[in-house]
Amino acid sequence: MIMELSKDTTTTKFGPMDCITREQMSVILMNYAKYKNINTTQSRDISSFTDSSQISDWALEAMQWVYQEGIISGKANNTLDAKAKASRAEAAMVLKRFMEE
Repeated sequence: MIMELSKDTTTTKFGPMDCITREQMSVILMNYAKYKNINTTQSRDISSFTDSSQISDWALEAMQWVYQEGIISGKANNTLDAKAKASRAEAAMVLKRFMEE
């Protein structure tokens, strides 16, 4: 099940010791929400963020969903910073927001 939740790229590498990016975290949360039959059809346009074109194709739908739901927000410099490693504080806040969703 963990492999399915974290499925995000075309590789089969799980990488349990790798750091997690904001876009990977978004995909995991969306996959879990789908697993729990939570509606993930709502999305929000993220093209106004200056780095929106850098979001991986496999993560775009998830990033739009977590942004719509207020689980992940933009950063001060008008970026989503999707490829940035998530800090422990960011991960904790994202999980808190997801659980409150």
